[in-house]
Amino acid sequence: MKKMWKTLLIALFLGFIWGWLITDSHSAPFGKVTFVIDSDAPTMDPHKHAERSGVTVNWQIFDSIMFRNNDMKVVPGLAESYKIITPTLIQINLRKNVQFHNGEPFNARAVKFSLERVLDPKTKSPRVPSVNWLKSVEIVDDYTVKLNLINPHPLWMEDLHNLAMVPPKYLQEKGDSYFAENPVGTGPYKFVKWTRGQEIQLVANPKYFKGVPRIENGIIKIIPDASTKVAALLSGAVDLIRGVSPEEIPVIKANPNLRVSTVPILRFQWFYLSDALNPESPLYKKKVRQAINYAVNVQEIVDNIVGGLGTPTVVLNPMHFGFDPAVKPYPYDPEKAKALLKEAGYAQGFDMTIHYTTANMIKGDEVCQAIQAYLGRVGIKVKLQKWSPTGYMDIIKGGRAKPCFGLNWGSFGVFDGDAILTPFFRSGQQYAFFHTPELDKIIDAQRQEMDPEKRKELMSKAQQIIREEAPWIFMYAFKTVEGANAKLDYKSRSDEIFSFYEIGFKK
Repeated sequence: MKKMWKTLLIALFLGFIWGWLITDSHSAPFGKVTFVIDSDAPTMDPHKHAERSGVTVNWQIFDSIMFRNNDMKVVPGLAESYKIITPTLIQINLRKNVQFHNGEPFNARAVKFSLERVLDPKTKSPRVPSVNWLKSVEIVDDYTVKLNLINPHPLWMEDLHNLAMVPPKYLQEKGDSYFAENPVGTGPYKFVKWTRGQEIQLVANPKYFKGVPRIENGIIKIIPDASTKVAALLSGAVDLIRGVSPEEIPVIKANPNLRVSTVPILRFQWFYLSDALNPESPLYKKKVRQAINYAVNVQEIVDNIVGGLGTPTVVLNPMHFGFDPAVKPYPYDPEKAKALLKEAGYAQGFDMTIHYTTANMIKGDEVCQAIQAYLGRVGIKVKLQKWSPTGYMDIIKGGRAKPCFGLNWGSFGVFDGDAILTPFFRSGQQYAFFHTPELDKIIDAQRQEMDPEKRKELMSKAQQIIREEAPWIFMYAFKTVEGANAKLDYKSRSDEIFSFYEIGFKK
């Protein structure tokens, strides 16, 4: 009997210690942190958009089957474990006792519903590339599902780490339109209020399965203007901003209550020559597209406009798996550009419009004006058409951003080159304004190749073709500068994921 009581006491003690650890040594969340984004979320529905502002909001409210930790490794999230039964059959074992914010249970039905919702053409989800490798979802029991793949897919964990799980009953009862403004997830924060164009209010979820958040209230402010963001940080109205311009860094550093950090991120900038497949456009000719790349001095833009906070690149970010450093950026050579234009029949140049938005960019207007000036020197007269960040992706998808549009892309935090190759160069994809049968074949092959070295070879080949065809004005990968309240216990991430859950106050 004594032994039994001793065992019971040890078990109770260990249970107490475990509970203490997962709640991060505190009993309740407290305080408020205000984070700034450049543009408003297009919708609160994580399956209905592909914009960074909305993704930032979604990460607070929703969870995914897989999760990328602070070491940038993908690990189980809402999944407890997984088993690869065959190259095309994966079993996912789900966490038990996880609830959506409305009390609805998270289970196998929610997984099946969420994945099939994205695949359903009626949803019109731009997130389809994240699941278009999926043949079917089979419910084994309440906490087990099997994923049947069309073909072997080496990226299944990467893709699933960024696809939110949504509540089936709530969505079926309330409908898509209601859900788009009143989101319910399993995440660390619950939705409170959305004042469009101004702010989004969130409150800690005390039942979060990873433990109670340290911060009680999370506020996301929408402030498009860079100088206004900095002024808000300096005044203490906000606690954390991104995309600090080079000249503002010393101002923030001079304030003892603030700190500055710089981190390379997956996001990078390019300008898509989206009329490249239009026979009636000058951009249809490869020599014209190459001339444009020779005409723009990307290194000078990085050095003199964005303050060195970038790395000239071609098709992929250097942090992407499959990036080939041997595929070099175009050198600045305006004379070569003029010669190519002459060979293509455009010795006198031509007129074209560049569409752009400055969301997530450092000195976006100045960068576009520099491109305008460089192209003007070789005879290409550029008109700049600036758009609001909200709805910009719809303008692109609708084909209204021709013959050229600027875009920066964070790959949804996927550290793999497929996050660029498939959506932008595989025919049939929403953002693929340039593609060839050869590229389609290579892109499809690398999506199914399970040998990492063979995948790299295929991806290298794709990068070489794209560099030669020059369907983009190739620009640069980003480094982001963040300004933050010095009292915050917070570390910047290269995948651009911001989470109130990872923040606390220093003791």
